[in-house]
Amino acid sequence: MGVVHIVLVGTSVWRNLASALEGRGLEQVKQHLESRGLATSGVRDAVGRCARARPGSHEDVECGRLASGGSPAARAALEAVGLDPRGVSAELNAMWPWLEAWGSGSRGALAGVYLVHSDTGAGGAAADVLRRYLESLGVRAEAVLVRGLGSPGSLASGLSELYRLVSQLAERHSSEGECVLLNPTGGFKVESGYALLAAMRRALAAYYIHETFRDVVILPLPPLHALAGQPPSCSEGWCKLPATSKAHCAVEALKPVGAARAHGGTLEIAEWLLTLH
Repeated sequence: MGVVHIVLVGTSVWRNLASALEGRGLEQVKQHLESRGLATSGVRDAVGRCARARPGSHEDVECGRLASGGSPAARAALEAVGLDPRGVSAELNAMWPWLEAWGSGSRGALAGVYLVHSDTGAGGAAADVLRRYLESLGVRAEAVLVRGLGSPGSLASGLSELYRLVSQLAERHSSEGECVLLNPTGGFKVESGYALLAAMRRALAAYYIHETFRDVVILPLPPLHALAGQPPSCSEGWCKLPATSKAHCAVEALKPVGAARAHGGTLEIAEWLLTLH
């Protein structure tokens, strides 16, 4: 039993790393990479290609070639993420409360992470960097390719494949007694929308960093309402959950963001989570 995260991966790693190497923020990252010999013109060029690459373009193909595996650009990205995961990766920034819980010994908070990415060079290389970072922490992580998202001509089929894949992952892990959370931070807005629709039936909630509040926002989904029962038993802003394995899992999933607790032997979630029907 644990919490499985389905994460949409974009290219924030490359954009933020390019800015750092160009001296436009994340100064500590730039200094670290310079000390490691990973801020060369070749690395800056490869990272820049990834940062500005349009899906299917020559630059995108070059990004996949120059920033994959053990290349200097890939090593620079992994070092940068390791030094400042929240500043370099939007996906990890949104996931940070669960990463902190993992680091504090709550292993159920990150039972597994699926890094869902498009069939583009930049997207695939970014997902590989995040996978390697998470695995270095001991988190089970897997990069998952969605074909068709990287080209306007195949976008419709790509979105259909994304919907199918997210649905299957959420269905499988939920049926195995795990809790599923969706992190739709990366990718384009239409991809986030399709992923959210696909997760509605089985995932407990979605989360992302609010652009203005700069904090994690939780979007409760229908399975969470069903878990609380109808009508839920609530008092002073907290609602009781039945003492089931699924309820324990839900508390594990939402406790890192202060939205659930085990209080006096009772499992509870924040009442506001049930106000969105």
